[in-house]
Amino acid sequence: MKNKIGLVVVAVVASVLITAPLSVWASHRFNDVGDDNVFHDDIDWLADNGITLGCNPPENTEFCPEEPVTRQEMAAFLHRMASQGGAVFGTRDTDLATSGTTTDGRADLVESLDFVAPSDGVIHVTAKALLTNQTDTPAETNAALMLDGKGDLNANDRIIDGSRYSLDGSGEPGQSVTTNLSTAVPVSAGKHTVDMYIDGAAGATSWTLENISVVFTPNGSATKPGVTPEFAPN
Repeated sequence: MKNKIGLVVVAVVASVLITAPLSVWASHRFNDVGDDNVFHDDIDWLADNGITLGCNPPENTEFCPEEPVTRQEMAAFLHRMASQGGAVFGTRDTDLATSGTTTDGRADLVESLDFVAPSDGVIHVTAKALLTNQTDTPAETNAALMLDGKGDLNANDRIIDGSRYSLDGSGEPGQSVTTNLSTAVPVSAGKHTVDMYIDGAAGATSWTLENISVVFTPNGSATKPGVTPEFAPN
């Protein structure tokens, strides 16, 4: 859909209904909204929360940021926001630039996010980690997201997304792999913690965490399905 005035309308409604942190991502949702667009994060937030779908269906790869919005399109924006029961709110932490070296024999807690769910609902958790083999020997590394794990990676029932993969060394240090973890999981009202763990051979693997976020959606609202982890060698 065409959205310029729509951004203003949605922003006004959002200021009345909700308080929602903006997401910050390394890539853009629409082909015509680059990372250098001053409204990039706002537009991505609208797309992530189902308020805007795009302006060139069925592909919906464009946002048409310079086009005006019609009254009927405005109605669609407001209806989508209202149907989310106040839209998505909660905790979204970004740009957690952190790094370290794995320790043999135990999992390393990379980052921990505490949040309070105001009601029963669903959390959408995403994280991205770059892991690099520091030696020329094979190394196996595991990345896992845990809900209320209390520091215990062995509590398998609390692992909400995890992936194990190998770094073969390739005869020299520096082999890297990027893993993207994303999941949607039900939570009850109250305090919760989402932890990201990485384990591997001592000194063999270093990690850099680019982003981990938690977004809460109340029950009865539109929710995004979990995303299968993707792997892309660097």
